[in-house]
Order: sequence, then structure tokens, then C-alpha cells
Amino acid sequence: SFHVLREPLQRVSALLTFRAEAVACFCESMALVAPPEAPSPARPGTVCVGGGVGGSLALVPSLISLFDTLFVLDAIKDAKAGLINDLAAYKRAFSTIHAEISGAAAVHDMLAELQPFLVEKASLLTALKSSLSRLPSAATALSLLANHCLEALEAGAGMLPVQRHRTLRATGCLLWMLHADGSDPFSRHQLHPPRRFGLVLKATPVAHLYAEMHLCLDDLLRRSLTPAAAAELLPPPPDSPPPGAR
Repeated sequence: SFHVLREPLQRVSALLTFRAEAVACFCESMALVAPPEAPSPARPGTVCVGGGVGGSLALVPSLISLFDTLFVLDAIKDAKAGLINDLAAYKRAFSTIHAEISGAAAVHDMLAELQPFLVEKASLLTALKSSLSRLPSAATALSLLANHCLEALEAGAGMLPVQRHRTLRATGCLLWMLHADGSDPFSRHQLHPPRRFGLVLKATPVAHLYAEMHLCLDDLLRRSLTPAAAAELLPPPPDSPPPGAR
């Protein structure tokens, strides 16, 4: 079991290393997108770079792509429940032969890191959220990314399906992160009006995720939205009566 499972778990360990590097890169780029002392944008959705007004949007597509990559990797990791059983089997095998192999200390450290990483749901986005909380301008920058996604979807008649689904996933997840503290970000940040987001999300409430996996934007957002925001952004739940019905 030890030799059979070693390579797959080393790949998971590489994902853990990628998480640290990707989160650091994302936060560094976010600091450039919306510096702490940046003035208000000239119009909603315009990104300030280096403190200027109406600056370049060049970083935004790459940030959205990286954000979506972290989200998709989280979903795939969480869907593979067998990884936790593989880790348990690997630990049992390692405990019986650790005295006979070289580099046992490194294997022990890897196992100590993998256990919480595999157990925690959405561990990549949780690490990103924790790091972003230390950036004073994080909420402003996330709002600008969400606005850019919305504008791309509204004007995206020629978007390829893969681009549209990536942008839909990013839109839903960005709104989820901005709503994560239970408050209404539309009253606190420079987001476009909720009605505009609602028109897009109600028109396409399900986005393709990976292979046969799909993301229900309703489920993602309804857990964190206030009831008022949910009513404006999302279609009513299937079991709810139509407006005006008794």
C-alpha cells in the first residue's frame, strides 16, 4: 500500500504547494489592482493600477482565470472522497515500515500537512480568503473583478462556452466571497446594481464545472446571501409559491 499510494499522494502534496504559490501570486496582483490609497474608479468596473484612475484592465482576466482555477480544483478535491481513505491507508502502511525507509521525517511532515488539507472543504478558497482579509483593499478589488465578469457576460454574445462558464463560475464565487460575512456588499462596495447580476444569474443558474460535474449557482449563493439579496439575485426555490400567491 505504501508504494502504490505514494505517487498519488505526492500529487496531492504538489497541489498543496501550488495553493501556497497561487494564493501569494493572487494577493500580490490584487494589491496592484486596487492599492490601499487608490481613489474611486472613474466608472464601475474600471480598475485602478498603481494608484491611477481608470487604469489598465490587463491583470483582470488573469486574476479571474486563477480565481476560477482555485475554485475548480477545490470542487474536484472535495468530490474525491476516496483521497481521505487513501491517506489513512498510507499512514497505516507508513507506521509499520517508517524505520526501514529513508526520508521518513519528510514523509511524516507531508502526512501532517495533507490531513487537514483533505478534510477541510474548499481549502484552496479558504486559504485565499484568509490571505485577502489582510489586504485593506481586497473587498474593493473583488468587487471590481465581479463587475468585470458581469460586463463580460452582458456583452458576451461571441464568448465560447468554456469562457462563459468560467466567467459564470467566477461571478458566483466572487459574490459568495463578498457575502461571506453575512452583510450586503451591494451597499458597501462598488458593485453594479444587484438587478444586473440577477438578470444574468437567473438566465443561467447552472454552470459547467469539470467533466460531468456542474455548479448550481443557486446553491452556492443561497447559503451566504441575505434573504433580500437572494430574492433579487436568484430565482425562487422550486417549492416556493409564485409572487402574490397564498
